[in-house]
Amino acid sequence: MRMNRRLARGEGSYLYDGSTMNRRRFIGTTAASSLGLLLSGGLIQSVFANTPKRVLVFGGTSFLGPAIVDALLVAGHTVTLFNRGVTNSNLFPNVEKLKGFRSANPNDQDLSALSHRQFDAALDVWPNEPDIVSSAAEFLKARVQHYLFVSSIGAYDHKLFAKPDIITEDAKLQPWNEPGREYNRNKAESERRLQRIIGERLTIVRPTGIKGHGDDTPDLLTWLLRCRQVTSTLPQATATILSKWSTLKMWQALSHLRLRNHFMERSTLQEGC
Repeated sequence: MRMNRRLARGEGSYLYDGSTMNRRRFIGTTAASSLGLLLSGGLIQSVFANTPKRVLVFGGTSFLGPAIVDALLVAGHTVTLFNRGVTNSNLFPNVEKLKGFRSANPNDQDLSALSHRQFDAALDVWPNEPDIVSSAAEFLKARVQHYLFVSSIGAYDHKLFAKPDIITEDAKLQPWNEPGREYNRNKAESERRLQRIIGERLTIVRPTGIKGHGDDTPDLLTWLLRCRQVTSTLPQATATILSKWSTLKMWQALSHLRLRNHFMERSTLQEGC
């Protein structure tokens, strides 16, 4: 399956229509990518099952985390979870779990369980506080080959939302020292710090609202109703996927796909040397 090269690098691009996101285009594109992923299941199994990776997942037991862990396990990877061992600790009984504590203060965190470990990839799906994000990245930069951070479309400069222009993945991010929603500023600053720490080995995904199993936010029903409205105008195959998949599952699939493309691209380059 061939994807847009920028999407394959894990950068992605999102379209806005004035001050409102073009959800129909976004959901349609996401569903089409998810559909392609499903149809290429044989390819995924042949690529991943034969080349399993050691993947570290921060958290991994709440909301987005379990969906990503499920996808990695199905693909044949060896997964290690790093968390406090408090939230849903009964999940994934056959997966290695390392206990520790992340903090914005390096002197008040415990990452010692990772001290003598090496991983092919690390996935950081939760924090938006830049100090917490960068502290773990600094600790792991020599211990992982690739780093994936789940950011948000909120990381884009909010002034761009009022313009009719398309917002691409290289658009300006929300400045750290300007007024704005704290979550958005934090995600943008986290990205900037990760770029400095990890460099070329970094993948950033910027989803819109992620909805699905485990979501207890009040706007879940609103998103489900919007998805139902959009699917009425999409091709039948895509509409069927959307009716069965939450946006949570879509992002699980896309994050998995981007990691696969990263390792496939690197393998191709090595074979060509």
